[in-house]
Order: sequence, then C-alpha cells, then structure tokens
Amino acid sequence: MPKEAPHILVLSSWYPSKKHPFLGNFVRRHAQLLGSKYRVTVINLECSNDTLVNSIAELQDETITEIKAQYPNGSKLSRFGNRARVFNEALTRIETVDLIIGHVLLPHGWMFSSASKKLNAPWIWVEHGSYFRSDIPKRWSPRERLLRRSAISKSAAIVAVSETLKSDMRQVIPNAEIHVIGNHIDAALFTAQPKPKNEPKHFLHVSTLDVNTKNPKGIIDACKLLKDAALPFKMTLVSDEDHSALKTYADGLNLSQEVDFVGPTSWQEMPEFYHNADAFILNSDYETFSIVLAEALSTGTPVISTQVGIANELSEEVFIAVEKQNPSSLKSAMETIIEGKQQWNAQTIAQTGSRYHSETILKHWTDLIASYVG
Repeated sequence: MPKEAPHILVLSSWYPSKKHPFLGNFVRRHAQLLGSKYRVTVINLECSNDTLVNSIAELQDETITEIKAQYPNGSKLSRFGNRARVFNEALTRIETVDLIIGHVLLPHGWMFSSASKKLNAPWIWVEHGSYFRSDIPKRWSPRERLLRRSAISKSAAIVAVSETLKSDMRQVIPNAEIHVIGNHIDAALFTAQPKPKNEPKHFLHVSTLDVNTKNPKGIIDACKLLKDAALPFKMTLVSDEDHSALKTYADGLNLSQEVDFVGPTSWQEMPEFYHNADAFILNSDYETFSIVLAEALSTGTPVISTQVGIANELSEEVFIAVEKQNPSSLKSAMETIIEGKQQWNAQTIAQTGSRYHSETILKHWTDLIASYVG
C-alpha cells in the first residue's frame, strides 16, 4: 500500500490468539480487507500464560501490520496495570494515524477512546456482540455502562453488523445514528456451483457448537425425528471447537450413520462443504450477523434458519424459517428439502449472498471512512 494512503488503526476486544485461535477471526479479515486500500495496523492485546513480562512483537502479512502486545496472566490488579502499560507502549510504535476502528465494546473498548486521545484521531465503534440482545437483558456493570456512554458520546460513528443488532442497540442508544455494514466473505472463494444429485439429501451446519446460543443439540434432535420417520438424510456438522460431547449425544440416539462431525478446518476448505450440501442449517437462539449464512448464500445453497442475524433480512426465495427451540419445526423444514417440495434458484440465492461480497462491503466502508479521512 502506498505510504500516502490513509493510515487506519484497528483495535478489538476479540482477536485471534494462541489460546483462542478463532476468536474474532472476522476482525482480522476486516483489517485485511481494509488493507487492500489503506495502510492498516492492528494492535492485538493479549493476556498470555507463556510470558512473565510485557512484550511487544511486530508481524507483517501481505496487507496489514500486526502489533502483538502481550502481558502476563496474574492477579486482577497486576493484569490491569500490565495491560494498560503494554497497550500504551504499543501505541508509541505507531506513526500518525488518520482513523481508528474499534470492534466490540466489551470488555476492552476502553482502548478505543484511549488510543483516540493519545493519537489525536477520530474513532468508529463497530459492534458485533450479543450483549445488546433484548430477550436476555445484559446486566451491565457500572463500569460497562460508563464505557457505553463514553462510546456513544465520543465515537465519530457507530456501526452495527446487521439490522437485527441495530434494533437491539436502539434500546439503549435511542438517538445516535447507527450505520449497518455487514461482515464480508471472499467471493472468489465462496462461489456458486451446480449441486451434486445427492441421495440421500445432505445437510450442513457450521458453528462453534456453543450450547448457549447455537442450539446444536436441537439439530441432533431434529435428525432423530427424521430417522424415526424413516426419512433418509445425511447431516454434517463442521466446527473448530470440541465436538466430542455432541457426537456422544448423537451416537446415543443411534445416529452415527446419518450424522458426521468434521473440524477444525481452514477457511479455504469450507466452500467444498457448502458446494456438496443441499441445504445449510442454522438453529441459533441469537446471532448478531452469522457469517455462515452469507457463505451459504454466496454458494447458492438454500438456508434453513431460525430468524436471527441476517436471516431476518432474507426472503422465502432463499430460506425456510423455523422456530427457535423447536426440533419438530426444524424436522419439517428438512423434510421439505428431502422430498423436494420447494424448488430453489441457485442464481437468486447467490445474488442475495453477493450483498456480503468483499467488494460490496469494502465500498460501504470506503464511503464511511471518506467522511473522516481526507
């Protein structure tokens, strides 16, 4: 990137680390996307069990510079002090910054305004977190409420990654403008291809399998209902996290022949799973965005989903809505696919997915950034 390109600093409460290699990977991808047009530096603030002292290392990939600022694990007081010191030291390594983009307010959104003050640059708050959800109110601590008020008053702009999240944020941010810009997918990677003639029909689920939000057990329960009804199918669940407990549950329901578990996998490996699937399933209780829905759509794969995240923005031409916490509802939707009760137009599905292609999302960001960077 030319030296004269505007310099953007990316900060985030979530970012991949040795301990959590997949946490906030969409933030890194966002930084890399911006790196195709701007100079981008990321400070990755990381608490580590592998160090006894604060340390800073600078890494360079094709599009961004990452400054890894590590501080040792220890008592709460020592962590607090070391964290502040290593972050301030990392800021001294940075040249003049034109704009700061801060992802995810909790727990480390204090970095955003601190960097803004020290580097004399405006900052944009980008929210992905589920703590604004209306059905499970967040018990904000006094410190968190103060942080939220500060972000509302001091940020140059606020961005939510979906209309769903914007609506939830409106409960506590009634007046400030909230832009909506989704996460992006690589259109060259997640392409639409003709579906194989699978017999039996093949379903796909991709997630962390988090029992608190994804309800993967409900997918297995729906599969059990299908088997009890003598309906043939295959179900593949892909996850970067431990799937052993869920596999034990599925095996206990005698589903070992119908249900497969795969992972961890790389982003580059994922398109093949979508290409081979007749439908993608999301059974979550809550999502702020759900990148896997965008990936499925971009590959021309119809979606079965609870009405969460960007599923709320989809038409019946591309997805079947199912009820939350209702395996029978999910079973009925899967039966629609198995028995071919609904015809799908792969081009229409892929066109819907194009809303989240890299070039589309980058255009939204460059338009917003232009308001603050000359």
